[in-house]
Amino acid sequence: MLGRKSGSARLNSANDTASSPEAAEPSTTLVGDPSSRSPRSTALQLLVLEASGLSIYPLPDSGSISIGRADDCHARLSDALASRRHAVLHLRPLAIEDNESANGTRLGSRRLEAGAAVEIQPGQAISIGSSLLIVRPTELSRSRAGAQERSTTPTPFAPSGTIIVRDPAMQRLFALTDRLAQGVINVLILGETGVGKEVVAEAIHRSSPRSEAPFIRINCAALSETLLESDLFGHERGAFTGAVAAKPGLLEVANGGSVFLDEVGELSPSLQAKLLRVIETHEAMRVGGLRARPVDVRFLFATNRDLELEVARGTFRADLFFRLRGAAVEVPPLRERSVEVIPLAEAFLARAAAKMNLSKVPILTDGAQASLLAYSWPGNVRELRNVVERAVLLCSDESIRAEDLALQVIATAATQLPSAADARRATEIPVLGQRERERIAQALHDCGGNQSRAAESLGMPRRTLVRKIAQLGLPRPRGQG
Repeated sequence: MLGRKSGSARLNSANDTASSPEAAEPSTTLVGDPSSRSPRSTALQLLVLEASGLSIYPLPDSGSISIGRADDCHARLSDALASRRHAVLHLRPLAIEDNESANGTRLGSRRLEAGAAVEIQPGQAISIGSSLLIVRPTELSRSRAGAQERSTTPTPFAPSGTIIVRDPAMQRLFALTDRLAQGVINVLILGETGVGKEVVAEAIHRSSPRSEAPFIRINCAALSETLLESDLFGHERGAFTGAVAAKPGLLEVANGGSVFLDEVGELSPSLQAKLLRVIETHEAMRVGGLRARPVDVRFLFATNRDLELEVARGTFRADLFFRLRGAAVEVPPLRERSVEVIPLAEAFLARAAAKMNLSKVPILTDGAQASLLAYSWPGNVRELRNVVERAVLLCSDESIRAEDLALQVIATAATQLPSAADARRATEIPVLGQRERERIAQALHDCGGNQSRAAESLGMPRRTLVRKIAQLGLPRPRGQG
C-alpha cells in the first residue's frame, strides 16, 4: 500500500515551488474499503481518461491512493508511459505527488519534482503519459432534479450500444454483415485502428442464430503468448507453475456462440498453427492435456494489418489466412464518413455526461462542430470518443467550444512524428519485390487503368489494391475506376 513517503515528501502550493513545513501525516486509506470511509467518502471522485475510455473512482474522505500500472494500485492505469507505481494522490489536503516515475507527472504544463506533494484544486488537469486525471466534486456533477433527467443515450462504440449509420458506405457494410450473420462462414474484418471493428463483429453475432450464446472478445495483442494460449485453449492442473486447478479455455466457454479475435495478425507462429487446427477440426487441446475437446464456435477476426503483405513476408501462415478469410469486410476510416462525426460526438457527449452524473449534456458550439469536421481523425472513432470525453472534463460550462477539443494541438504534435505510411512504404517494397509490382501493373494495364476491374481480376478488395498501389510506388491511374 502506497502512501506519503515518510520524512521526504514536501507539500507545495500549485503556484509556489518553494518547500513548506511538512503537513501532518494522514492515515492511509484503501479506496473501496467500506470500513475506512466516512459519510462524506464520495464527496470527491477521480476521473481518469485513457485511450481505453473513461474510468471514475470514488475517493475516500482522507488518506492517500496510489496511481499506476501495478495490479495493486488503487487507480490502475493501462497507459504504457505510466510507471508501475507512478504517483500518489493525497486527500487531506488535496495534493499530487510524483513517485519518482520514469516519465514524470505534469500539473498543467509543469512537470512535478519527484517526491514533492503539490497541492491541487478540484478541476485541475493532471497528466501521466497520455492519460488525463481530474479530481472533481461528486455533488457538483450530480443532477439536482434526480436520475430521471440523466441522459442514457447508449454509445455507438461500446458493446451492445446503438450503432450510428449515416454514411452510404457504412449502410452497405451493415447490409452485408446482416447477410453474413445468417451463415457460419468465418469473417475477417479489416480497417484502421479505432474504426469500430469490434462493433461490426458484435453486430454480426447479434444478428446471427447464435445470438443467445456467448460472444467472447479476445485481443491477441494484449497478452503474452503463454497467457493467450492458456486463455484460448485452457489448461490442465499442473500444466505449468501456478496451474493449481484445471481451467477451461475461452473456446470451450463460447461453445455454441461466437469468438472475436481482435488483432489476429499479432499471433505468434506457434499460436497460428494451433488456431488453424481448431478451425479445421473444431477441437481444442488444453495446455498439458491429453485429449482434444470439441468446440462449436463461429470465428470473427479483425486486424489493421495487411495480412496479404504479412503472408508475402512470411510472418503469417498462408493456410490460416485463407481459412480465416471466409468472407472479408472493410470498415472505412472516419475521415471517409464525415457525415457521422457529429452524431457520434453527440452520442459520446451523452454517454460521458451520464457517466459523470451531469445534470445536462454539454452542447457542441458551431465552432466545435466545424473543428470536428475539419480534423482528419487518424485514430478514427476511438480518438473521437477520447477527444469528446476530455472536452467534457475540461469545459467550463455547458458548452463545448473548439478550444476545449484542442484538436489543433493534437494535429501539430502529429506532424512532428515520422509518417507511418512513409516508414511502411520503405520496408514493404523490398519485401514484396518486383514480381508483385509487375503483377499489379499488368492487371491495371489489361483493365485500362480501371481499379475496380483490376482488383476483381487479382482477387482482392479494391481498397487493398489502392493501398498496394501506394505501397509499391506505382503511378495511380487518373480518371479511371
